[in-house]
Amino acid sequence: MSYRQLTEGQRYQISLLLSEKFSLRKIAEKLDVSPSTVSRELRRNSVTSGCYEPSKAHQKTSKRRAQGRKRGICKRTVIAVELFLSADWSPEQIAAVCKLIGRPVSHEWIYSHIIRDFRRGGELHQHLNLRHRLKRYRKRIHKQRGRIVDRRSIHDRPEIVGTRERYGDWEIDTVIGKRGTGVIVTALERKSRFYVTRKVFSKNANEVADALIEML
Repeated sequence: MSYRQLTEGQRYQISLLLSEKFSLRKIAEKLDVSPSTVSRELRRNSVTSGCYEPSKAHQKTSKRRAQGRKRGICKRTVIAVELFLSADWSPEQIAAVCKLIGRPVSHEWIYSHIIRDFRRGGELHQHLNLRHRLKRYRKRIHKQRGRIVDRRSIHDRPEIVGTRERYGDWEIDTVIGKRGTGVIVTALERKSRFYVTRKVFSKNANEVADALIEML
């Protein structure tokens, strides 16, 4: 599974699952990300005491991204990255080679660059290794039951939502309990970072909707 940037809501879910003594692998399964993504998040964003605080973790990540944008990536490095992508290299392979040739760039930045190119109508995303995508897909077919039909990607949301300039934009998700023992509905208001949770007995759409209405 490729690296994925965590949302602020997912960071609150990690904190909640950690308090419930879930293992890193189980947390990764609940969030549908790789265990290395969760491990990296805790390693990079836990405070000195070892305690993980989702609001501070998100602030630290946002600060690093802002600093990274200020530093920027030189044009020659961007050209090299796009050349390797056109040869169907993975972002992880490209990052390793760029480091060797003296043009260091993280695989996280490469994935972000692909997403930005996709939003502009580019085709870099078409060069991600198709065989690996199909392999991951086959492994996860049995997990597709209960998934939302025609689910829209977070990348399709209006740009203003990402700026957190207005109140009323919510990140809403569900966390499944151990061995299917109940579901926690979570809702995070992006600007104020006001966070509410409610336990329900299943992921039934009506039950989740009732919980959201009651919380909000």
